[in-house]
Amino acid sequence: MNKVRYLDTSAPSMAGAQPIHFLSCALSRLRFAGSANGRITDGLGKNLRTGLLALIAGLCVGGMEMSAFQQETPVQFSNIAEKAGIHFKHANGATPEKYLPETMGSGGLFFDYNNDGWLDLFLVNGGSFVDKQVAAAARHRLYRNNGDGTFTDVTEASGIGISGFGMGACAADYDNDGWTDLYVTAVGANKLYHHTGKKSFTDVTNVSGVPAGIGSTTYAFRDIDKHGNVALL
Repeated sequence: MNKVRYLDTSAPSMAGAQPIHFLSCALSRLRFAGSANGRITDGLGKNLRTGLLALIAGLCVGGMEMSAFQQETPVQFSNIAEKAGIHFKHANGATPEKYLPETMGSGGLFFDYNNDGWLDLFLVNGGSFVDKQVAAAARHRLYRNNGDGTFTDVTEASGIGISGFGMGACAADYDNDGWTDLYVTAVGANKLYHHTGKKSFTDVTNVSGVPAGIGSTTYAFRDIDKHGNVALL
């Protein structure tokens, strides 16, 4: 059995008092804990103790310096949607009744729909429960990544339609044909879109066996039984 080695990191204590511990952590097979005599109990040697304490001190100082740097340099983001070609406005169909879906917004996801190695963007739109014109204009949008920091709207050629009040989406290659498929949730009817292999999708909801639903928000694809095929959760 491997011996567990202990290194004291406590401050000197008064007679009869328990040591005050400044650090207790694990490093490989070495454990740091308090002892009454301030020595490594299995005799690993002064050099090892000195080296380990130097390492601990360096990590602590480095951590404090990084913390100070993070505090002095806050993370900043810039809205580059317009510059990147993302022209999308979510329609929530807000009414005085404040129906729950109107207050929730919709989802979106990045996925490589055309297998060119660049992540494309799919944005789910909402609609309206009372205004048919607003509902008809609330198109989901698929943006192809051009590989240069910009995107092109390819919705019209994608085969992705409108179905109810859009809520969310998830993507995976559910039939293992090498192309990523798309599932869109909604208040109204969910849709499963199968990738044709030609940079477009076909609605296979009715023949796939997945429930269309009457009101869904979040779904996910996952291989829950590790048999190589994803399930829809």
